[in-house]
Amino acid sequence: VNMIKNIFEINKTAIFVDVASLKENILSEIEKDIPDCRFIGSHPMAGTENSGFNASFVGLFEGATWVITPSKIVQKKDINLLKEIIILMKANVLELNPIEHDKAVALISHTPMLLSQALMSYSLNNDVALSLASSGFRDMTRLSMSNKIMAKDMLNLNKDNIKASFENGILNIPYDVLIDQAEVKAPPEYINDLKATTAANERFESELNIANAIQMSMLPKDFPHNDRVALYAMLKPAREVGGDLYDFLIKDNILYFTVRLPV
Repeated sequence: VNMIKNIFEINKTAIFVDVASLKENILSEIEKDIPDCRFIGSHPMAGTENSGFNASFVGLFEGATWVITPSKIVQKKDINLLKEIIILMKANVLELNPIEHDKAVALISHTPMLLSQALMSYSLNNDVALSLASSGFRDMTRLSMSNKIMAKDMLNLNKDNIKASFENGILNIPYDVLIDQAEVKAPPEYINDLKATTAANERFESELNIANAIQMSMLPKDFPHNDRVALYAMLKPAREVGGDLYDFLIKDNILYFTVRLPV
C-alpha cells in the first residue's frame, strides 16, 4: 500500500492493480488513505508452492480463474481494460466482493496450506512414517513448501476466516461423519477433469518415457538449465502431438517434463 501511495503522488491518473491473495485489507486501506486512487484488487488463482520469477512458466494463467475486486472510484472502462489484459493471458475473470473472496480462499487455499504445514511438522519426528511416505503424503504436504514469509502473512491476515473454516466446519464434524463423507462423490466437472488427467497420462506415456531418457550430456554445454522458456522451445516437437508442456524438472542428469491434455 505504501508503494501505491508513493506512485500515486507521481501519477494520480494511473490504474493500480495488485495480485495479492487477500483483498479486504488492501482495498479498505486504499479507499481510506487514498480515496481518489483508481485501484483494482486482483488475485489470479494460479501458481505453485514456489515463488519468484524462476517459478513462472508458459501458460501459467491459462484456464485459471482471475478474481478482481474493484474499488468504489474505479470506472467501468478501467475494469474492462484490466479484463482485456487478463483474457489475453487466457484466464477467466470473476468479479467478487473482497470479503466474499477472502472467506472463499480461506476455505480452499489457506486452510489446506495450514493443514499441509501441520501434517509435515507432525511427521518430521517419525522416521518410520517418513520412510513409508509416498505419493499421498507428497500431495498432501506440497503446500508446506510454500514461501514461509508469504504463508505467514496470509495465515495472520486471514486468520478469522481460517479459524471459521475450522471451527464451523472441519473441527465440528464428528469422526464417524468424516468417514461417511469419504464416500461422497465429487462433482461431475471435477470427475471429468480427473478423467482428462488420466487420459493425458495414458496418451503421453510414450512421450514421458522419451523425456525421462534425455540425458544432460545430450544438451549443449552452455544450455541455460534454469531457463524454462528455452526448455519449452526445445521440447516443441513433443508438445505438437496435442498436449501442453507446463513444468520441467532436472534430476539425476535426467530431464523430466509434465504434459497437460487440453480439455
